[in-house]
Amino acid sequence: MKTEEIKKMVNEFFDKELDKAKEPLLFNLLASDEESREYFKQLNNIKNIIEDTAEEFSPHLEERIFHSLENYTLKEINTSTKRNILSLLAYSFAVILLFLCLIFYNQTQNYRDLYQSTLQQVNAQNKTIQLLINSLPAVEVDYKIQNPVIVKAKM
Repeated sequence: MKTEEIKKMVNEFFDKELDKAKEPLLFNLLASDEESREYFKQLNNIKNIIEDTAEEFSPHLEERIFHSLENYTLKEINTSTKRNILSLLAYSFAVILLFLCLIFYNQTQNYRDLYQSTLQQVNAQNKTIQLLINSLPAVEVDYKIQNPVIVKAKM
């Protein structure tokens, strides 16, 4: 059997997933393969170190952890609800602003059309006035003085 397959069986053994019927086969294979045996020893050492360093925790620790999780979830729910409300308000404000912009744009277009029609009327009236002025007869100015003005000084 290949070393990789033996290592896989060793991992299953330490994970307690190896069938009890395959355990004697595993130990026979370990006796014949040096590399797999070293791998088994390393995992066994790691397992022993973990078991030696494991500490018992107080019974109240679990209650404190659950209590802190309850507080945390309540805070998380409250902040997520606030975020949702704030984002909803922001989106609604943006929609209202967009609607107002469309109304003002439409109103501006109406004023623009009104301005253009008024400008056309003023231009038409200006042309009419120019035509009337040009159609009038020429004016003759008489420069002869018929009534002389006499200025006398008082003494």
